[in-house]
Amino acid sequence: MLPEEPGPNGSTSTSAHMNSCSHGPPSAYGSSVQDATEAVDQDGYSSDSDNDGTNRLVINPGHKARKISEKRRADEAALESFVRAHQEEVVQTAPRKHKHLDEMSIAALSKTFQGAKKITPREYQTEIFHRTKEKNSIIVLDPGTGKTFIAVLLMQHILDKELEDRAAGMPHRIAFFLVDKIALVFQQAAVLETNLGHPVKSFCGSTLPGDDPVFWDKQFKEARAIVCTADILYKCLGRSYIRMDQINLLVFDEAHHAKKNHPYARIVKDFYRNPRDGSRQPRLLGMTASPVDANVDIAKASRDLERLLKSDIVTAKADSAPEHVERKDRLALYDPIKSPSVTSLTARLEPLIGQNPIFQEVWTCTKEANSQMGPWCADRMWELYLSEEQTEKYAARTESNLSRQILFPGQELKTKRIDEEVELLREARKVVTLNHSPEVINSPDFLSSKVRKLIEVLQNHFSHESNSRCIVFVRERYKAVVLTDLLSAKGIKPRFLRPSFLIGTTGTNESTSMSMTYRETLIRIRKFGAGDFNCLIATTVAEEGLDIPDCNIILRFDLYRTLIQYVQSRGRARQDESVYYHFAERGNLGHKKRICDIKDWETKLKDFCVELPEKRLKADDYDLDDVLRKEPNKVYRVPNTGAALNFKFALECLSNFVSSLPGGVHLSPEYTIVPVGHEFQAEVLLPRQSPIRKILGEIKRRKGVAKCSAAFEMCLELRRKKYLDDYLHPVFTKKLPKNHNARLAISPKKMDEYRMRIKPEIWSETNRGGPDQLYLTVITFSNPEALARKSKPLGLLFRKPLPNLPSVQLYFGTNRTSAANLLSVPVPLHPDEQQLEGLRIFTLRIFDDVFSKQFEASVADLPYLFAPLAISHGWSPSSEAGLRDINWDIIDVVESNESLGWQDQPDGFFEGKYVLDRNSGGRKFFLNRVRKDMKPTDKVPEWVVPPPSRGWKMRVAPRDIRLYSNSLWAKSLAKFVYIEDQPVVEAEIISLRLNLLDGDIKDEDMKPRNCFLILQPLVVSALPMEVVVSAYCLPAIIHAMESALIALDGCLACGLDIRPELALEAFTKDSDNSQDHGQEQVNFQAGMGRNYERLEFLGDCFLKMSTTISLYTQAPDQNEFEYHVARMLLICNQNLFNNALDLKLQEYVRSRGFDRRSWYPTGLTLKRGKKGQVQEKHRLGDKSIADVCEAVIGAAYLTTYDSNNVDLAVQAVTKFTKSPNHNLQKWEDLYASYSKPRWQTAPATAAQVDMANEFEKRMGYKFRYPRLLRTAFMHPSYQSDLYEKLPSYQRLEFLGDALYDMACVNFLFFRFPDADPQWLTEHKMAMVSNQFLGCLAVELGFHRHMKTFSAAVQKQKQVYAEEITIAREEAMGVAEKKGRMPEDYARNFWCDARLPPKSLPDVVEAYMGAIFVDSEYNYSVIQDFFDRFVQHYFEDMSIYDTYANKQPVTFLSNIMTQHFRCMEWRVILKEVAAGTVEKEGVDQRETANFLPEVGKNDVVAGVMIHNQVFSHGIAASGRCAKIAAAKKAMAQIEGLTPKEFRARFKCNCPIMDEDENLRYSNKVEDKVNEINHQLEAQRESVGGK
Repeated sequence: MLPEEPGPNGSTSTSAHMNSCSHGPPSAYGSSVQDATEAVDQDGYSSDSDNDGTNRLVINPGHKARKISEKRRADEAALESFVRAHQEEVVQTAPRKHKHLDEMSIAALSKTFQGAKKITPREYQTEIFHRTKEKNSIIVLDPGTGKTFIAVLLMQHILDKELEDRAAGMPHRIAFFLVDKIALVFQQAAVLETNLGHPVKSFCGSTLPGDDPVFWDKQFKEARAIVCTADILYKCLGRSYIRMDQINLLVFDEAHHAKKNHPYARIVKDFYRNPRDGSRQPRLLGMTASPVDANVDIAKASRDLERLLKSDIVTAKADSAPEHVERKDRLALYDPIKSPSVTSLTARLEPLIGQNPIFQEVWTCTKEANSQMGPWCADRMWELYLSEEQTEKYAARTESNLSRQILFPGQELKTKRIDEEVELLREARKVVTLNHSPEVINSPDFLSSKVRKLIEVLQNHFSHESNSRCIVFVRERYKAVVLTDLLSAKGIKPRFLRPSFLIGTTGTNESTSMSMTYRETLIRIRKFGAGDFNCLIATTVAEEGLDIPDCNIILRFDLYRTLIQYVQSRGRARQDESVYYHFAERGNLGHKKRICDIKDWETKLKDFCVELPEKRLKADDYDLDDVLRKEPNKVYRVPNTGAALNFKFALECLSNFVSSLPGGVHLSPEYTIVPVGHEFQAEVLLPRQSPIRKILGEIKRRKGVAKCSAAFEMCLELRRKKYLDDYLHPVFTKKLPKNHNARLAISPKKMDEYRMRIKPEIWSETNRGGPDQLYLTVITFSNPEALARKSKPLGLLFRKPLPNLPSVQLYFGTNRTSAANLLSVPVPLHPDEQQLEGLRIFTLRIFDDVFSKQFEASVADLPYLFAPLAISHGWSPSSEAGLRDINWDIIDVVESNESLGWQDQPDGFFEGKYVLDRNSGGRKFFLNRVRKDMKPTDKVPEWVVPPPSRGWKMRVAPRDIRLYSNSLWAKSLAKFVYIEDQPVVEAEIISLRLNLLDGDIKDEDMKPRNCFLILQPLVVSALPMEVVVSAYCLPAIIHAMESALIALDGCLACGLDIRPELALEAFTKDSDNSQDHGQEQVNFQAGMGRNYERLEFLGDCFLKMSTTISLYTQAPDQNEFEYHVARMLLICNQNLFNNALDLKLQEYVRSRGFDRRSWYPTGLTLKRGKKGQVQEKHRLGDKSIADVCEAVIGAAYLTTYDSNNVDLAVQAVTKFTKSPNHNLQKWEDLYASYSKPRWQTAPATAAQVDMANEFEKRMGYKFRYPRLLRTAFMHPSYQSDLYEKLPSYQRLEFLGDALYDMACVNFLFFRFPDADPQWLTEHKMAMVSNQFLGCLAVELGFHRHMKTFSAAVQKQKQVYAEEITIAREEAMGVAEKKGRMPEDYARNFWCDARLPPKSLPDVVEAYMGAIFVDSEYNYSVIQDFFDRFVQHYFEDMSIYDTYANKQPVTFLSNIMTQHFRCMEWRVILKEVAAGTVEKEGVDQRETANFLPEVGKNDVVAGVMIHNQVFSHGIAASGRCAKIAAAKKAMAQIEGLTPKEFRARFKCNCPIMDEDENLRYSNKVEDKVNEINHQLEAQRESVGGK
């Protein structure tokens, strides 16, 4: 018996007469498919190391104690307390916004509705699909259980076979999908277009552009499938536009209509049963929820339908049917209603419009409304019918009707009658307007018992917030409209009910006010699915065909009349614990009989389907244990423990393994069983988290045993790969540690001290000695005027030839710069001993006179020699260069004179001389001229820079020119006797402390500082001024040369011949936090040139690409999980760091800038001058060393890039990964090592060849192996191993992802040579984002070719494809409005679209992987793809400047730190059981579509501000939860001033203005210098001891 809906007090009052209703168990075809979506990839690996020092990886290592700050611990505790407090909190979900719905076409809207949400076809679907391949069939399944999905699979199979037939020369044929309603043409066409991968066309009466043989011949040639109404095909067959033998498949949607003279029946009767002799008949497929649609004998009607369609009914037995949905049937009994009558308002209107034929049906409806719904509803109908707008329409119709009548003898009488009728109509409008109906209340005076019962039921379900959705079925349109109005009224509306109506288009005799266009219908359904409405009051339009979202409450306000109405309306309740209400009048025997008859017919229909032993599918109805005892049963025993695995235990073992995966609480293995002859074979598919995805079992006689076999084989494979331990337990724990791969990474803050090379190997002490020959390197200046004084080139002589070193950029002030060119002469020089001695003296004199360092050294002791040259700065090296280019005259003067005498010299002698102070090494001067107007005793002008001498500071004598020129100490100064009448010379003070490599040198730093001297206390150097001017650049030049040579030494240590300038860049680290982009650099070293960051950006990408290709090459049949793990081990920072230490790479890193004390040669005896303290150690972070490895790879890549050769980069990857998984030396080695798998080389089917031909026309690439292309579009849910023997796209996607990354990085790196790494990284984010690749997939039409068994994926890609297409069209419209051509639209239109389903970006990357493999690893095909289809989106990169900053967490970080200056905030994550906390604040489009995952624990993200949970977000992943929390936080703090923020959160974080920051920085710098001095003093003290 059916229980009655409980009353308000929980009691029931079911009448006794209902107890006699008989009904059977729920129908096998009456349950819906449970929701399921793809789970997200996760690995379970982390690193560890043994005591032997080797680096290893272990699975799930034990937790080690880690330090957690007290503040973080407090924040975590606060978040946990918040989660507990909100477990029971219910937050009302805000309605969604729907952009573009009003602008979308009917076809476009139709594309957004498709399908049950499931990941793979269930067993019953697969079985029915295989049955339909064998013979004509009529599928009988409940609504929403995937009948259309089975039809898609069959059509795909038929069309693929059609291509085979065409290849064999057979005549062309096409498939027809027939529907009964025009509306369904758009809906079903959208399904086929998205999922078939074959050309599909659709036609209905309103969209048929032609109807002649030429038109249909064109469609026959272009389409492979056509969706249309049955009438269209019937007419085509009748006119012989298309013959039956030209059709390969006929699909009848809602096949129960095939009877009498329905077009379905006429097509079969008139054409299918009378084919031409020898012609081929198409396969027939019918789909229906019930084979009968009237109250007739079920068995007879079913047999009649089978005979008519020449088909067998197929359904699923209970144990192989769709997952059972717990659905409760309840009676909603209402008191007897009164007979039809009129209200007082209706009585007043009758004299006015009672005779108007337009209102004949309205009179009937209002009388019935008064009886069925109550007087308030009847009067409300008049208010709706006689609104101002509708009244004018009725007036026009009245005038039109009367004008056509011929009863009036004259025009005047006719006009008068028309005016009278129209006036009466308008008077009726006034009556309705003046009728002040009281506010409706829930009482018998206003509402009928039936309506009050409806309100009671809805109150029970919607008085509190819930996720419930319901449909109220009514028979007439006016009821839907009026009930919606009533249920929205104050005092009647349940608090959380959001009602709307859904009605069909109007008939010819019904008022136009009670109708909806099909477009409006689709928009209403979409909003219902999104939650804008949670209750639809619908007519029969909601019963059949339309794809309406799942509901859990169905109210049959007007009882069904036929079994098909009941089955279809009941099928809308597809959720567990659904409730189906039968509204019946208390004591009404007709209602009782109808309910009992329907339940009885349902049972008979079920029994009829069960009693089809020859026609239905086989189902296992035997005891599995009994069968396993008779079947050969394999047993595997673990040698160590004796644990045994057999067929029966394999099911439990595999289920246990799946539950151990992340999110495994709700996951389970998926089995697909297909018939193989008279036997069965099963395939098991595991969730995406699993390291092994699927495997085939052996062929068995029984389905249950075949399923066990698949589980057994999977367990063996898991055991073989060590994912099951010796006791057959999974090695994964049920909850992986947070950041479970973090131990493969290394902390960017971890630093250590290492030896630092300060001199290159080429001039180390071991490489010195008496030279047999010398090699000349010439230093010239590209802009000698920048030096401000005349200069000459200098030469450096080395024992070995130097490589072609990069020029050194020198800075002499704002906009004053010159490159010091280092030009090496290729031929050796052979100076004699006398010439060597002259060069030695000249070299030592440079050190002594210019740099105040008097060394004692022989030629053998010096690593290099300086030489003055007799050439100009425009000189270029040649083979004829030699000793004659050295200015031996200057060497002779220097060799002969320690200094020049100045006494008795003419005035011209003093101009341009170089003067030094032996008593104060820091004092150097260039002489300008003799000042006749001055004498030595003159006072020094105040504007002259004071000297550093003590005598000047202590005022031991008058501050005259004599004292200024003499730096002796006081006692010596007192004894000094000055020469009388010596000349006073105007001079320029030379600064020695400037770092000419620092581009921040200002003009004031280089401004000439004049003074006045006497020469008696000073020395006039024998070195010419032009030589000294050049020599002053030597410290910067030598430092740069040494840095480049040391970097080259580092490359040679790795066996890599890299260009010097790239080697130097790769080894340059100019601050302690070079890797922290966008932050203030710590301990920045000025003048070091480019650091490694850009090259690291490039090398990181090549490292990923090269290792990816190598892994794919070595194991093309490996699963994606193992690829990821293997690549992670190769490219992780820990591996790079370990291998770098083995190569001693850390010693070659250049982490110190220019130091004027460290550039001198080592190993020489210093006789005079200050001895510099050279630091031979530096501190480096572990990550910095790993980054240098990637930068060296980038440098190797660029070294040979221009020659289209990347062998050197491949060698670099091999050196730094140090693994047999990448043991390569040349790019060609990659493809040479590739063994094509059998699935690639197997003969291609006609469907695969056809797909390759189509892609060749569209994409311009011709596939050698079409099966590769097909594989690129095989979604993991598609059982391709069973059907086409192809793997899913995941392996090719893994490969293509790395290839595409390389193309993007190449584009950015070379297009923007001066862009910093942060800018490159942020703009690369846009190029490689799933948002863009999803858009690209649709633009290229890739979404139409994806093969999937997941209806959820099908639906997601349909919705996304339509939305991104609309976004592009809108962008084109904006371009037109701005006066540009439509094709000149902004290419960033995709940025604001919804996130695409992950499968769309995947197929783009998989396609790139496929063309790369097919082209035999020819990277140019990837570059060509990028140039043709990607680059035009990114020609203007400025439109993506804010792309990265739009990321909510990044944006929040900037606001908190830069605007509010708050440092006590963070985002903390916590895992909770799914459904614990209300998911709010996040657009589910960003989570459900991008990371389609269910069953996994939810993640709560809390934005903590000063230990308060400010906002929270919850999602299936930490990333999405952070985004949700950040969005909510930004919305709440928007508009706050820093002062308001600090008051609200009691924020006391220090705020410093610019001056305070400067003072603080200076204070820190002073403290650092003080500590360094103390350390230096301690070192000297220790050294002395």
